[in-house]
This record gives sequence, C-alpha cells and structure tokens, in this order.
Amino acid sequence: MSERAKIFQPFNPLRGLAQARAAAEKVPVPEAEISPERMAQINETLQRLEKRCMVTVIYYDHLQQVYLKKEGMLAAISPESRFLQVGGVKIPIDDLYDIEINSFPEKN
Repeated sequence: MSERAKIFQPFNPLRGLAQARAAAEKVPVPEAEISPERMAQINETLQRLEKRCMVTVIYYDHLQQVYLKKEGMLAAISPESRFLQVGGVKIPIDDLYDIEINSFPEKN
C-alpha cells in the first residue's frame, strides 16, 4: 500500500526554482535618508501606538537590502530596546520608513 502512495506524490523536477527566481528579482536598494518631517510624523505615530493595533509598516531590511512592507497586529513595542514586533517580525524602530495605524483594539 505504501508503494502505491508514492505513485501519486507530486513530482517537481525544478525544486527551488521559485525561490531562486524570487531572490533574483529583488534588486538591492540603498537605504534612503529620512527627512526631518517624515521622522517627526513617524515619532508622532509611535506615540499613539497601542498593543494589538493593526498597523502597516514599511521598513528597511539590511540583510536583503530592500524595503519591506508588513501588515498585522502590533504584538510588542519597546522604546528602550528600539524595536516593535508586528505579526512575529521584530522591526528596529531606526529602520522604519513609514508606519500607519489601520485600527485600534476594541475597548470592552
């Protein structure tokens, strides 16, 4: 019976091709300098943040050298450690390019 099941397993001769293509499509981008106005806007938004807010964050990933967009629930914010955590991703506050609050948690 186990031999019969092997017949129906999907065959993928180009394993890893999709990941390789995605990596090749990413073009390294230098980190942009943030204007004082944008920095003030980011700081103002950070002051209004609450845990469990739904947010959209654009930040610079130094490993991949690209800007990434992350949407999700704010799980943690630590001004002392200078990071926030959105949907399991730890993002340094210094790498933020933009942050937007989509909704606040409901109060009971």
